[in-house]
Parts: sequence; C-alpha cells; structure tokens
Amino acid sequence: MCRGISSKTAITKIQAIIMIIVIVVAGSITYYYFTLTQVKPSEKEYITFGVTLPLTGSMAFEGEHRSRTIDIITQYLNEKGGLFVKEYGRKLNVTYILYDDTSDPARVRDNIERLVTIDKVDFLFCDQSGNKEAVMMMAQKYKIPQLSSGWLPAMLDQKGDVWFFSIIPPYSEYPRSSLEFIKWVIDNPNIPANLKPQRIAMVYGSGSFGVASHAGALYWAKTYGIDHLIVAQEQYLDGAKDFTPVITKVMAANPDVFFANGRSSDTQYLIYQAKEMGLNCKLWVNVLGSDTDEFRNVLGDKGLGIVGLRSNWPAQPWAGEWCGFKWSSAEIFDRYYKRGINYTSGYDISTLGCFQVLTEAIYRAGTLNFTAVRNKILELGKEGFMIMYIGTWLCNQTTGERMGARFAACQLQMVGGALKPVIVYPEEQFGFKIQEAKPIYPDPTYKP
Repeated sequence: MCRGISSKTAITKIQAIIMIIVIVVAGSITYYYFTLTQVKPSEKEYITFGVTLPLTGSMAFEGEHRSRTIDIITQYLNEKGGLFVKEYGRKLNVTYILYDDTSDPARVRDNIERLVTIDKVDFLFCDQSGNKEAVMMMAQKYKIPQLSSGWLPAMLDQKGDVWFFSIIPPYSEYPRSSLEFIKWVIDNPNIPANLKPQRIAMVYGSGSFGVASHAGALYWAKTYGIDHLIVAQEQYLDGAKDFTPVITKVMAANPDVFFANGRSSDTQYLIYQAKEMGLNCKLWVNVLGSDTDEFRNVLGDKGLGIVGLRSNWPAQPWAGEWCGFKWSSAEIFDRYYKRGINYTSGYDISTLGCFQVLTEAIYRAGTLNFTAVRNKILELGKEGFMIMYIGTWLCNQTTGERMGARFAACQLQMVGGALKPVIVYPEEQFGFKIQEAKPIYPDPTYKP
C-alpha cells in the first residue's frame, strides 16, 4: 500500500522550500551589494582629508598660510604619484574638503561634525593653533588621529588614549635656543671678559605663551648655569601700548642683556621703546617673532643684531625619506617660490610637518583604519621622524606632546642691503650644516 503524505508533513516541506528560496535570494542580494555596489579597495581613487580653518575673522592670517600650504603639499605629494596604501595595492591621490570656521571654536566643531558624518572624509587635517582645544575635543570624540601645531596643557588629559598630537614643543622650550646662545657667548674664549653677558633682564607677557615661556627661560637659565646672572624679571600686560613703567624698572637694574619673551605683536614695540629710552645692552633677545616682516618693519635699523628663534628658514636643509620617496626642504620651498611666495611663516612650516607625520603613518600602516594609523604615529614619535618643522619629530607616548625639539637661533643682520634673519647658532643640527653667518656680538648699538 502506498503511503500518502500527511498535510502537516507537506506544509513543513513547502515551508522548507520557501526558506531555501529566501536564503538564496538574500544571499544573492548581499553578494550583489558587497561586490557590485560597494567601492572595492582597488576602485578607490582618493584619500580625502577634511579641513576646517579660519579663513576669515581674527585668525584669518593663520588660515591663509595654512590653507595655501595644504594646497601646495597635496599637489606636491600627487606629483610624486600619490600615497601608497597597501590594502588598496596602489598609490592614491590626495585631496581635501575645506570649510571656513570664521575663527569661531563653535564653528570648528560644527565643521568637523559635517566633515565626519556627512562628507565622510577619510581623515581630518585640522591643524590650528588658535582653536586647538575644539579640534582636540573632536579628535577624541571620533577617535580620529589629529596632528596639530597647537600645544596646550589639556593634552595631558589624554592619559594614554592619545589621538591628538602636537608638532610644536611646549612653550617652555621656546627660549632654549636663545639662552643656549648666551651660554655660548659666555664660554667663547675669543670674546673678552668685559664684553661677556653679566646681567640679564627678563621681560615677559601676561598671556599663556609669555608666562609658560618665561618659566621655561628660568629652567634653561638654571640648566645652563647662568641663572645667577638674572637681575630683573618684569611682566607686562599683553596688548599694552606703553611699556615705559616696565622699561623704567628694568633700566634701574642696569642689565647688559635684554630678554623679551612674549607675542611679537607686543615685544616689537617693547624693544623699540626700550631702545628709544636709551637702554644700553650688549645683546638683545626677542624669543619669538623677530624673523617676521612685521617685526623688522616696526624696528627698522633698531632691529639689527637682535637674536631669536628660527624654525622655518630655507637655510635649514632638512631632507629624508617620506612615504617611500626622497624629499628635501629646498624642493618643497621651491613650490612656494613658484607661486610668488617668498616668505613662509611658522604656520606654513608647522602645517607641512603635521602633514608629513600623518601621511607617513598612513603609508606605514598600509590602511586607512584610524587605530592602525594612530599606532603608527606613536611609533614614529618613538623612533624619530625627520620633518620640515624643527627637524626630527619625537613625541611623548602618553600625552602626544612633542619632545626634544631644539629651535635654531637666528639674528637680524644686513644681507644685500636689507635686514634679514639669518641662522647663527648652532653650526650644525641633526647632521646638517645650518649656520648661515657668524653671529654679531656685541650688539652694534652697544656703547662700552
């Protein structure tokens, strides 16, 4: 007798057949989606960086210099064939999306939100000094590695979960080169004893840079064994126009070295007024900004002989390997000259340094994965990596702050009939000869 199939059993088999059909169709759809509609690694054409900068507002000067450098350096990298990424098996061109944040930290945060969530950029490149806190907060929020030329004590709050890295050293490092130069003068056997520095007056601004840099000046003076020469420490109010009260106190201490430490927009007038009031010094130091056009325009001939730091001068012949090819500072500076840009600021060169570290980390990671790239940045910061900004880059592995950077000391000298900053100390750095001229000492205006 032939057994029939019960209705219950039949329904079960029909359901099974339907389920198989559903699975096959779903699998086909999934396969189609991931193989045909998604961008395969081999199909990606660009690495897109998301950028927000103050193109307008109070910090527009910074934005102008950083934006032009981003354009120059991305074009330079593309001329080299692009950035090789192993997971894609080839070099990819680099491009960027740029928004103006109008110098407003709230707009900085909004722009980064848009770049990450709407534009879906591959990486952020929001190098800023003015609104660095906002950039740091967003880098931590989205766990996207960010290089910046802004430094702030809040970086210490990263506590090992580092996503924000500084390309510049702490402000306390800024006066180091000038004090090291003073130490060199003191130890120089060719300088008569009566002309060596004997009394140093330190004058500093009330803002975050002035206070932190002055603390560093005291530290380095002690480190070099010359802190006993400090005869005056006077603070002025940032933004002041009349420095007469401060200069009067300094003159009472009868110094032979005037050490100005603050924003160059202030110190240029501070030094000008001190010279106008008849302060007679063997050496004048302006820690930051004496290499700018504005400083020289304000001081005029009174700027001759002033010593300060220099971090971004073409005479520093840095060179190395970057993203698999050879590079040199001369070759990169040539890109500026071809655009009619004959002066590069710290904003330009620090942005170059940030871009070099980030792209080298992508190159070494071989992927666009944020964590993998962040880990490669840490490795670079541990082993040292030659960049445009102050040579070899090293970073603290738990805070992200730069370590061991040493600025060169430059001096305003007459070159071709014009007052120019030239590197006078040290003679060599990182194995490269960087000295452009012998230092002038004592100051040309000094009267024994």
